[in-house]
Amino acid sequence: MKYTLILLITIFIFTSCKSQNHEDLVGTWKYSWEFKPKSEYTFETMTIQTETENGTEYEQIKLEKPKREIRNFYLVFGGETTYTEFKSGIGMKFDFRVSNDTIYQMDKPEFKIVSIDSGELILRKIDTGKERVYIKSNDDLSKFKVH
Repeated sequence: MKYTLILLITIFIFTSCKSQNHEDLVGTWKYSWEFKPKSEYTFETMTIQTETENGTEYEQIKLEKPKREIRNFYLVFGGETTYTEFKSGIGMKFDFRVSNDTIYQMDKPEFKIVSIDSGELILRKIDTGKERVYIKSNDDLSKFKVH
């Protein structure tokens, strides 16, 4: 009886911590930094390749690179299994899962959740060890195209 109770309490603690992290992630998170280009040019183009029923399509997107400004990077967690990254005017969707305070992207550890509360999310990028502080945001991202 004693071991059964301990087992039930342990299972409850692990499952409640895991789901709490995922529930706290839901929403739009913004990281801002001052962008300083290394060269004098102000525009850069990027080609996006998309597979369609008619074959492969290519789209040229012109990314504006001003001399100096504040840039915003967004992480949007809205679903159980996908999140969207927004930067430089485009959004990209990724599959993810959360386990033991780690966010896995395509079954590869991507971020470590350092801390999270209702207004601030601190993530450490696994491959670089760099920490970034994200704030909860209500910015309108509807103008961005998602790929």
